[in-house]
Amino acid sequence: MYGVFPYPDVVYKRHPIDTVRYNDLISQIGDRVINSYYFCKGELPEYASRNENLKKLFPETEKLTGLEQLNQMLRKHQTVYIKPPEGEGGRGIFNVTMDVQGNYVFVNQNNIKTIMSEQTDLNLFLKKFIRRRYIIQQGVSTTIGDRNVDFRVYMQKNGLKQWECQGMIGRVARKDKIVTNLKYVEKLLMGIEAIKLLFGINHQEAIQIQSKIYDKCKKVCMELDKCVGNYGDVAIDCIVDQNYQVWFLEVNKRYGYDSLVKVKNYNLRRLLFVTPFRYAKALAGF
Repeated sequence: MYGVFPYPDVVYKRHPIDTVRYNDLISQIGDRVINSYYFCKGELPEYASRNENLKKLFPETEKLTGLEQLNQMLRKHQTVYIKPPEGEGGRGIFNVTMDVQGNYVFVNQNNIKTIMSEQTDLNLFLKKFIRRRYIIQQGVSTTIGDRNVDFRVYMQKNGLKQWECQGMIGRVARKDKIVTNLKYVEKLLMGIEAIKLLFGINHQEAIQIQSKIYDKCKKVCMELDKCVGNYGDVAIDCIVDQNYQVWFLEVNKRYGYDSLVKVKNYNLRRLLFVTPFRYAKALAGF
């Protein structure tokens, strides 16, 4: 029914809200908005650069500015990724390396290679990414054979207003794919099984690595609360290198549940649905 109604005590925001409405909402209910600021991945480097606790958890990441910057990053890290500022399901991501002849090799999500050596061509090629405010990121990868592996960790605040990890899945990409979005995934595993497969370790050792991942994820969430806004429901994409160091790639405010359906973990899926309402009730004072 149509009508004029008061604002609710708490708002759980899954999509961006235009500035005028958002400011009016905040003026009425204060800081009781879950996932209050909808930042994109292109903004994360800016927050990390101003916060040492965040900075050391992410691969070196900058806004893409040009060929000189690309050369510096390649000299330092040997491989880099250039990515669109908004999540696009893996589309628009390139892995960049140099071959033995000194040519630049760009590989997209479909494993299509573009090889260039002329600076004029390179500058033209990069210009379209600079216009779209792409980011450039240190390449850190872990693989099983020729397949990239990463993890998605589901973090939510509970009815006590505390961050907790609800679960984790491991994503094994198809051969030679540079991204692990669901479209390009060969295998999905629950987190502990993915850790055991990736590192060839026993169950107890895998639990220790999983605990380390969870602890780092909590730190990321707490820092986001301090320097960006109020959050209560995110999915964090991360990788673990061969030295067991955890690197964070992205913090997703709006994420899907298809992966959990594919691994038939309906209990975790249901938990992710209901927990934000427990946090909302706590914020509302129930």
